[in-house]
Amino acid sequence: RRFGGIDILIGNAGIFPSSQPIAHMGREQWERSLALNLTSHQRLLQFCIPYLELGI
Repeated sequence: RRFGGIDILIGNAGIFPSSQPIAHMGREQWERSLALNLTSHQRLLQFCIPYLELGI
């Protein structure tokens, strides 16, 4: 509200934390990748949707 609302939302973060093929990634690397590549976008949208619906 301080800046007049949300006009557009771009989720533009992503990583591939391993130089190894995906078949050789450890579980921790895979979960870190999912956390940033998917979960962070879902959380951002979940936070912003009420403001977008209100048009503010």
